Amino acid sequence: QRGVPLGGGALDAAGDSSAWTSLLCRIIHSPALAFARKQAKKLLLVLCGSKARYAEVRDCGLAALELGRVRRIVEALPDGGLSAGGDEPPPPPLRYEAQLELSASLERLHEAAAAQPANWARFCAGGASADDAPESGGPATLAFLLRAAFALQADASLHDVMKLLVLGLSEPA
Repeated sequence: QRGVPLGGGALDAAGDSSAWTSLLCRIIHSPALAFARKQAKKLLLVLCGSKARYAEVRDCGLAALELGRVRRIVEALPDGGLSAGGDEPPPPPLRYEAQLELSASLERLHEAAAAQPANWARFCAGGASADDAPESGGPATLAFLLRAAFALQADASLHDVMKLLVLGLSEPA
């Protein structure tokens, strides 16, 4: 039986479905692909095998997607949003479009974390990848959110970042 090619990867006989789960999560969470959302959810449920595992994979996919957006916005700030402190002026405020995107991403993250706190805590406690990207989960996620909190001191999104930090530090069930 042949594998089905998917963006350079394939679902092989060994059951490596990480490329599939990643793609299906992007489809589920993309507003532009709403027409395929129902089918993607069904396929992801089949790949996961249980509703609990499905919810965890779906929530981790959302977290990775939204943290990637937040990371892109925060890193676009001068010095990655961090100033040396002291007499330096605070970083300039975010552009309006960036504020809207940041606010929407943090709100979606908080909604998912509040609805399934155990999945968010597991994502934050999970093993980090070699590049320590916050989108991969693990300690890099909490470190990034803490950095984002300092970068967004004067921004209205600070409240959402702090709520995510609190939920991420809770004990996974």
